[in-house]
Amino acid sequence: MYPTISYLIKDLTGVYRNLLLAFAFSISCILLIVYVPTLNYYFHTSSLPLIDWLYPIGVFAVCLFIYEIKKKRKMKKLKGITKF
Repeated sequence: MYPTISYLIKDLTGVYRNLLLAFAFSISCILLIVYVPTLNYYFHTSSLPLIDWLYPIGVFAVCLFIYEIKKKRKMKKLKGITKF
């Protein structure tokens, strides 16, 4: 029903492969723009200290954890309904 992270990583042959490649390319471009001094000058950005990255990474981890718990509960509920 819901694809898991491990499923997305294992299925590198189809649409998910392109999605993961696009995601990796986007993140790479953002990191280049933020951390390469020449690109900082042209895009008017500045480097972020590590502490500033902790907030979005923490929020992402909490959201992912909550989503995975909800998904497991839903799958348990569906398995309980289909048993005879």
